[in-house]
Amino acid sequence: MIRRGVYLLLLLGSLCGCGVVLPYDEALFRQGLDQLPASQLPQPFVELQRSYPQSPWARRAKSIASILEQSQKQQADLKQLQKVNDRCRSERDRLDQQIRRLKELTIEMELKDSPR
Repeated sequence: MIRRGVYLLLLLGSLCGCGVVLPYDEALFRQGLDQLPASQLPQPFVELQRSYPQSPWARRAKSIASILEQSQKQQADLKQLQKVNDRCRSERDRLDQQIRRLKELTIEMELKDSPR
């Protein structure tokens, strides 16, 4: 499907006399770039790396894939840290409330124990 679309794009470019016909590997790379940002690696990048592993465009696509993978991992880590942070905030709020209550009780006890 993607190959056919890129092929048709290249054919159209050559037929209309644009004079600029991209090599297939570069066309795949550009098509993959057009699909960014994506939650997963764009299919043209996958096909480029599979069909043209020695292409400089495939190496660039691999670098982008690595960056996307790192970004996804960092986003997952961030979500986990946000959950931990929320739990810590809740615990802090609970402890702050207990401290306030203990202070109030201490004051009440001191007032009861003090001579009038």
